[in-house]
Amino acid sequence: MTQTTARLVLTGTGFVSVYKLAEKLGEALSRCTGAAFALQDAALTGVTVVSCDHAVQLDLGFEGDETCVSVTVQSADLGTDAAQALLARLVYPMVASFPVAAVVWPGTTLRIPKDAFLTGLGATLAPQAAAITAIAPRRVIRTDSTGALRRKAVRIDRGAATEPSLPRDAGGNVIALPVALPAAQAFDAHVHAFEAHQRAQLLRAASKSELQAIRLAEGIQTPTERLSTWAVSLSVATVALPVAAPLIAYNLVKGEDFRVASLAMALGGLFVTLGSTGVMASLPMP
Repeated sequence: MTQTTARLVLTGTGFVSVYKLAEKLGEALSRCTGAAFALQDAALTGVTVVSCDHAVQLDLGFEGDETCVSVTVQSADLGTDAAQALLARLVYPMVASFPVAAVVWPGTTLRIPKDAFLTGLGATLAPQAAAITAIAPRRVIRTDSTGALRRKAVRIDRGAATEPSLPRDAGGNVIALPVALPAAQAFDAHVHAFEAHQRAQLLRAASKSELQAIRLAEGIQTPTERLSTWAVSLSVATVALPVAAPLIAYNLVKGEDFRVASLAMALGGLFVTLGSTGVMASLPMP
């Protein structure tokens, strides 16, 4: 098994997703093999691109303050020179398309600047890339007998149905086809897992400790505390009704407050004590 690796050092502010890197790498591998590519072992920081008998491992990592992309060619049929030649054809479009500062070639630690790398391989790989990425015109034109170019006339049948043909059953109903998810969503599994966990946490029933904490933060009294306040208020009414009357009104308007009820109880007891000892009768009246 022949294995050779090149490292792409991104610029200080450059960062690209693994999916975009894998898509560009897969297009380059398809041009070299002439077959479609497939993605395997997709993860947050790595993916394997497979086409024919060639497998290319793409890994995204961080070394110090730098972001590096490792491209590894694995093949059982290629020698070292052939594997490095294939690696050059795969790395060239990635260096040209992404914010790469330097390239570290296999077997060396020397960092080749981006411009020097593109210039060195441009004579061999640039014409091929330009021919492949050329944009074909959408408008169809043709020449007449004089050689002049003119637009091709398009005849539109006004009576034809404008709705695109859809698969239908015997009854004429449209058959719903399964919709395949884009390949980009395969790399967002961690996002979907986080959203599902967050949704479950928001929709779950609150525990007793959480409800108790909310009551304490908002100043909401429990039924036991409210009943205790009313018991003290009624006790004040049996001792000193003039003191209990405003206390009961306060409980109905402002809400039960055990501290206020306790102060009213102390005040009512003070008046009862002063009255029973005769001190209240000895006080000068205004």
